[in-house]
Amino acid sequence: RQPAWLLAGIGMLLAALVLARSHAAYPWDAAGTKQPAVLLERARQVVRDVGYAEDPVDFAFGFCTPDGVEELAEKYLTRYPVGRSLPIGPGHQLVFWYRQRGEWLAPVLADSLIFGSARVTPLDPPPDIARDLYVAMSDAGRLLLFTATPAMAPERTAQNASNGDSNALQALLHAAQLDSSDLEPSEPTLQPLFPVDERRSWRVDNLHSGAMPVRVEACLRSGQPVFVVIEDPPFSEDPVGSISGGPSRESTSALWLQLMFFMVTIIALPLAWLNHRNGRIDRMGSMRLASVVFVLQFVVWVLRATHTLALNLELSRLCVACLQALGVAALVAILYAALEPLARRYWPEMLIAWARLLTGRWRDAVVGHHVLVGVCFGCALALLFATERAVVLALGWQAREPPITENAAQVLLGGRVAASAILAALHDALARALLFLLLLALLRAVVRRPLWAAMLAALLLSAVVIPRGAHPATAWLALGVCGVGLGVWIMVRFGFIALTVALFISLVLNRFPFAWSARAWSFDLSLAALAVVAAVALAGFWGTRAPSRAEPTL
Repeated sequence: RQPAWLLAGIGMLLAALVLARSHAAYPWDAAGTKQPAVLLERARQVVRDVGYAEDPVDFAFGFCTPDGVEELAEKYLTRYPVGRSLPIGPGHQLVFWYRQRGEWLAPVLADSLIFGSARVTPLDPPPDIARDLYVAMSDAGRLLLFTATPAMAPERTAQNASNGDSNALQALLHAAQLDSSDLEPSEPTLQPLFPVDERRSWRVDNLHSGAMPVRVEACLRSGQPVFVVIEDPPFSEDPVGSISGGPSRESTSALWLQLMFFMVTIIALPLAWLNHRNGRIDRMGSMRLASVVFVLQFVVWVLRATHTLALNLELSRLCVACLQALGVAALVAILYAALEPLARRYWPEMLIAWARLLTGRWRDAVVGHHVLVGVCFGCALALLFATERAVVLALGWQAREPPITENAAQVLLGGRVAASAILAALHDALARALLFLLLLALLRAVVRRPLWAAMLAALLLSAVVIPRGAHPATAWLALGVCGVGLGVWIMVRFGFIALTVALFISLVLNRFPFAWSARAWSFDLSLAALAVVAAVALAGFWGTRAPSRAEPTL
């Protein structure tokens, strides 16, 4: 009866998750977000209305955070007051960007090619002021930023310069959902890097829509808008170099995770070498795990990457993808070589299902049971994140927006990018579970007592998880005590397979949008997330129907 009860529990947890997400939507739940194809057409229409009608050789688009667009704006300016924000409506953190160029767009930054997704972004390849054109819009389709260079501007005659000026600005104001009758002239504060003939600025204090007042900054060359930005108050006049508000929660959490990964890796390298010299390494397990990681990493890279028809460029980037996948696979193999003998010595029960899976026993009762348990607890972890945010909003407190990751933002593009997000979630879950297992094994080797090792591991992981909560008063309990405590218990009680599956399911459910109206354009993405959960749960249930065999020797 237990597998059936687990399936029933998964169904109830998913129903509760849907309810919690409906009351506390994430920014990528696409509640007010236009379909990417609609936003793309709007951006192209803005380009045509302003007068840049020539078809580009290449273009790219996607979603990012307002910080990414502000950083892009700074690239075009010699003076940019610190502390400004873009007019994103309440509850929205996503910005849609579009860029075009008269040549192929391909990422060139090592950060993206080696460690990232190799996709074109607003800043990769770096903006070329002489050739790039940008449009940034809110996720609801409101214009936030328009940049073009004087060299790209269409030639204007003296007779139609003033009319073109008026028409182009009107088109941009219309795209920003502003009425020219509400404009009040103000002092310009922005200075672009390239020379312009005129700089203008307006304040809009009394919008008919009841929205917050905004300011419009425009720079023109030969009567043509070449830089237009729409900003929300407060209108800071602080000089460049002022100190802004401290590190973000995402950067704090990422810093702790990177620090833990660095320290554990430094310890794992000599430990793996000692295990190799003493003949304690599970070579077959290391090779199989490394092979799986290599395939996952390479496929994710290919699905995410921006591809071109330039054959030489594409081949060189595929070589980089192979090197990246080989590097990640080698690192995972080293971590496994370091941790497996320790875990086998101090916590052998954690690797029972894993050992069976490595020997090819996919349909095994123990493996299936641990997979099913992992799905159940993965839904519970996702529910904890959503419930904590829903409780904060229900209490009337100011909830912090969930940190937006690249995976969550790009999932909205659908297609192969969404498929890559599923595989990336599996890759991330496997890497995090390995890191957690190594951390537990190291702590157990140091303190000797299982309870103390588990408590120390939970304390270290809480520093990574708690900053992602909606409110400091609730995050420590919901995410720190309950979430991390649940993860530690899953690892100690059931083992590596159960925790990997739990992390995978929670990552998929947290990164995919939840829209439960059949008319919502993101409904298919929500169904895809549920289909992944259902497929893994059914695979686990199918495995529990098989007879359990004798445990392999660890």
